[in-house]
Amino acid sequence: MMTERGTPVDHFTVRRWMVRFSSLLLERFNQRKCAVTAKWHIDAPKGGAAPMPTPAK
Repeated sequence: MMTERGTPVDHFTVRRWMVRFSSLLLERFNQRKCAVTAKWHIDAPKGGAAPMPTPAK
């Protein structure tokens, strides 16, 4: 992509950018990440449970 714009970039330049900016990106990602808790909530069924049919005698 950079070559298309006329800027020569080799693989080592990309590696230096990765080393320099990866910690900053990690901080940003961790700020936006939702907290994980041990509680799970189960939604109740909307229609409720159907009654069991009684056996005919």
